[in-house]
Amino acid sequence: MTFSASRAVASAAVGAALVLAATPASAASYDNATPRPLPSTAFRANDWTAPPGFVFDSALLSTPEGCRAKGEKGIAQGKWSAYVCHEQLVQVTDVPLLYQFLYVKR
Repeated sequence: MTFSASRAVASAAVGAALVLAATPASAASYDNATPRPLPSTAFRANDWTAPPGFVFDSALLSTPEGCRAKGEKGIAQGKWSAYVCHEQLVQVTDVPLLYQFLYVKR
């Protein structure tokens, strides 16, 4: 077998492995504009609910420190009396992103 033929066979094998590794979820079409939680055995979106009296304020593509800073700023400005930051993986495109969700108590 020549070098180019062995290279073609190796490329075909890698391509076949990539096709077989594709999951049905990645092959399905979906609306990229709608964020949705990742399916995972370790994390489920419905596992967490805000404490009583807290309402959703905003979702931030930020660090936990950024969420806490926004929460503290709201308290200092008198917008709310308490806050809770909750982080959650959200599938927006092909790459999951870690969002910070800010819940406040008015």
